[in-house]
Parts: sequence; structure tokens; C-alpha cells
Amino acid sequence: MNKVITINLSGRLITIDEEAYQQLNAYLTWLKQFFIKEEGGPDIYSDMEDRIAELFDDKLRKNLVSISSEDVQAVIKIMGSPEQIAMETADHYEENEPLRAKAAEGTGKEYDEAAAENNTATHGKLVRNLNDKVLGGVCSGLARYFNADPVLIRILMALGFFFYGTTVLLYILLWIILPATYLTHTTSLKRRWYRTDEGKLLGGVCSGMSYHLRISKQWLRFIFAFPLIGVAFFNIINENDLASFCTAALPIMTILYIVLWIALPKASTLTEKMELKGERLDVQNISSALKEQNEKGTATHIERPGAFATAFRILAYVVLAFLILVVGSILVGLLLALLGLLFGFSTAGISVWPLSHLVFESQTQAVILFIASILVVLLPIVIIIRWLVLRIRKPAGRNKWIGYSLSSLFLISLFSVVFILSSLLSDFKYAYKYTSPLELQQPKDTLIITQMKQQNEGLFDEDRDWVRKGIDDRYQLQIASLKILPAEDSLYRLELERQSNGSSLLQAKEFAAAIPYVYEQDSNMLKLPRYLKLGTPELFRAQLATAVLYVPKGSVFKIGDLYNNYSKSWTLSARPLFSLKMKNSRWLPNRYYKMGEDGVVDLLD
Repeated sequence: MNKVITINLSGRLITIDEEAYQQLNAYLTWLKQFFIKEEGGPDIYSDMEDRIAELFDDKLRKNLVSISSEDVQAVIKIMGSPEQIAMETADHYEENEPLRAKAAEGTGKEYDEAAAENNTATHGKLVRNLNDKVLGGVCSGLARYFNADPVLIRILMALGFFFYGTTVLLYILLWIILPATYLTHTTSLKRRWYRTDEGKLLGGVCSGMSYHLRISKQWLRFIFAFPLIGVAFFNIINENDLASFCTAALPIMTILYIVLWIALPKASTLTEKMELKGERLDVQNISSALKEQNEKGTATHIERPGAFATAFRILAYVVLAFLILVVGSILVGLLLALLGLLFGFSTAGISVWPLSHLVFESQTQAVILFIASILVVLLPIVIIIRWLVLRIRKPAGRNKWIGYSLSSLFLISLFSVVFILSSLLSDFKYAYKYTSPLELQQPKDTLIITQMKQQNEGLFDEDRDWVRKGIDDRYQLQIASLKILPAEDSLYRLELERQSNGSSLLQAKEFAAAIPYVYEQDSNMLKLPRYLKLGTPELFRAQLATAVLYVPKGSVFKIGDLYNNYSKSWTLSARPLFSLKMKNSRWLPNRYYKMGEDGVVDLLD
């Protein structure tokens, strides 16, 4: 248990933990040493000390027993940390904590020298700035490289997401490629983009933008609210064109406001508020800002919002409630969809697992793909649930490594799925097809095409009768098809068209040639096989064996008891892009057909 002491801070009695007092004393000592060298420094230090005492006194009035270390850190965040005050008054980039630790360890180099050394090492290079990051520090690093405000880069990245997700892949690639370092972004920009609590209604976006754009915040609020107001107003006066325009603009302005709310950092420290207003960061301005802040803190007058501001606030909260409902519904729906996908994928994966050796040359690939695919679906569920729990509970301390580990595991799983699927698709890159003649006796009567009676060697699954396992432990698939074309003469002819894919033309030819094909003819009855083996090796590469029957024009033939797979055929093309073309001839069983003079097969009633 920490020892509690009472101190006199700027004429106020403050009850504080001993550990918190040590942190406060170190901070006040640093402030005194920093400002004492400047003209008017003692007055600035006195103002800052008085403001800190006032903040602590406000906390103790809220039934707080004593000031803790967390309270001291919160006040330091409001007033500005030593590093922030020192660095934000500089005209160049400086290294943050790592270099300060380096100097403290006695390397023989002062802090400014170490920072200058790091500036030289990283000057003109793209890096990720971990000291000013939202996700991976990519946008902050790009802003440093182009001497721009990180907020603008984040807004462009966020808006690019809504244009077919073009910036998502770019962000991930930069996150992986760019080296990471700790930098404080203090460019020569005179004004920075922030949100502010001063006069805010919803998020403080318009209040912050008004300082930067030098436009009244009331006008900015009107611009954002105009589509919603216009939808109601123009519909009442039957201005359909303007109402349609407002309807189209409403989601755009809503998305833009949300993006700005997320991308714009909140001006919470004194120096950030001065950057927002474009004020120079020197001791005189800091002193004036502190005095103004102290006067606002002790003022009893409360400015009442006008009628327009009140109406806008009500409208904003209605829109916010609607958006929360929509986003919540989307999250719940996404969560349920992912759960359903996880259950369906797991069930389907387990049921077809015995057939995995027909597709993968190595079972290791199949195992990795199965596990990685489950993680790709499962981890977003865990991340969403964890995010919701953290938003509801709002714990004081969060273990960031859990989030980093989950995100890293998701990216590794996603990369594994993409890599294995890409490798598998390369095995289907080339297609080969060739035709060979088959023996066929000329029928003396109507030719009947039916299914050959094959010994029932046991279906693999009654719900999936497209495959079965033979007594020789080899699988047989429904890869037989039938094509009927007009003959150029008065004779029936039969050909076999074998096709397959492979990682090369030679391999595709070998797979196609390995398809065994057995058929029977009994007088006027042509019997075709329903199941075919894949040959050796037993790998499925989109093989298909099509019996091509040439029928003389004007001849009548009968489709007997043929299974529906004879009506289907496919062609898998991999160049320039993968495409699968399916054809269905729709032969009706036990029906008579006639080959027309123009080569079109007609169904006879």
C-alpha cells in the first residue's frame, strides 16, 4: 500500500500518494529547469503550477481520497509531457524515448546529438512512425516523408477504402515493407488538424475545422446537416430533383464526418490547442494560453447554445443513434455470418477431408490450409467480441500484445491461405485436350444411348453420389459427358474427347491420357460409363471424358436411362485469368430426339 502525504501546491493542500508525489516532483522540477532559462519563465512556471493544483483540487472534490500515479499522468497529458513540450518547440524531427534512454545510459552523446544522428540516418527514407500511430504508423511515416499533416494522409487512406478498397492492400504492403522507428512529427507546418471540445456538439469536428479553414463552425455544421435537412424539406415542397440530390449526398457527408471524427486527433494538450489555432509555440504564447485557460477554468459564466446549435445537436444525436443502430446491426450480422461460415466450413471440411488427397499432392498443404482457413474466419470473431467487451468494460489497462498477436496471427493465416491456394491454382494453369476415335457398329434400328451397368461398389456418401470408392481403394468420379453432333455423311461415328489441366502442357497431357474409358455396345444400344477413374497419379485436375456421337441428319435416336452428369461439361481456362465455363445439354431421359437437317437436335413428342 502506498504511503499518503499532504503537500502544499500553489497554496492548495493536496493529498497525494508517495509514488505519485515522486512523479509530480520530477515533472515540476523539469518544468522549472525548462522555463527558468527563458524570459518570463518564473511566471510561466507559476501559472502552470497553479493550473496543476487546480486540476488536482477538482479531482479531490469528486470524493477522491488521494491523488494517484494515474491522476498525475492524466494531468501531465493535459499540460503536456516534457518530451512533447521540448520537441514541439523544435523545428525538426527528434527521436523520442529510445534516444532519451540511450543518452541516459551514458553513451557520451547528448540528446540533441543523438536526435541529429537519427535524423541523418532516416532523412529521405520512408519509415513507419510508431510514436504517432493509429494502426501501424504508416500514415504518420508517409506524412513525415512528404512533410504533410498525418491527418490528411489518414483521411485519404480512409476515403480510398470506399473506392473498391484500393488503399487496403497498399496499407498492408507498406506495413510489412517499411521499417519501424519512434519519431515525433514536428514539421514546419504552422497549423495542424485537430478536433476540439471547445463549443463542440458532436465529436468536435466542425469546431476544430473552423480554426483551420477560418470558417464559422455554424456554417460547417450547416454544410454537414444540409443533406438531411434537404431530404425532408425538398420532399415537402415536391422538389424531387433536389430531394434526390440530398438523398445521394447524405451517405457521402455521413461517411466523411465519421472519417474525420476517426482521423482527426483530439486537441487535449495545451500545445496541441495552440497548433490548432496556428499559434507559435514559444514561452510567451504558452504563458498567455495558460492564463486564458485558467481564466476559463475559474469563470462561472456558462455560454448557452443558440437555437440553431441546439437544433443541430438534437439532429446530430438522432443521426448518431441511427448510425449506432445500423453499425451495431451490421456487427451483429457480420458476427452471425462469420459463425455460420465457421460452422459450415468446419463441417464441410471434415466431411470432404478423405478426398483431400485427390486435390493436394502433399497432405501437409491440406492440413495447413484447413487450419489457416478456420483461423481466417475464427480470428475476426474473436477480435470483434474482444473489441465489444473492451468498449463496454473500458478497463484501465489494456494488454496491447493480445491485439498485436491476434492481428499477426490473422495476417499469417491469411497469407498461408492465399499462398497455398495460389500454389494449387498453378497446378491448373495449362489445359490440354485431344480426341481419339472409338469403335462403333452401325445400328440397324433406332440407336438407344443408355447408361452402362457398373457393379455397385459402394457409394462414398448418399448425398454426394458424384464420387464412390472402388473395391481397389481407388476413387471413381462422375467425369463422363456426352456430346451429340450432326454427321457429315450417313454413318454414325463415335469419338472420345479427353481433357485435363496441369502445371504444364506435358503434365496436362499425361493426366488426360491416363483417363481409362470403358463402354459397351449391344446391337442398337450404346452403353456409356457413369463413373471414371482418374488414372495414375490419382489427382483431380479438372479431367473430363466426353463421348462425341455423330448422328446422320434426319436420323432418330433415343436417350435412355442416362444420369444427369452426361448433360454437363466444363472447361477450365487459366490464361490470362482463371475462368470456368459450364455447359448443360439437358438431355431428358427416355425421350426420342431427331437430328435436324440444319444440325439442330429436336425433341420428339
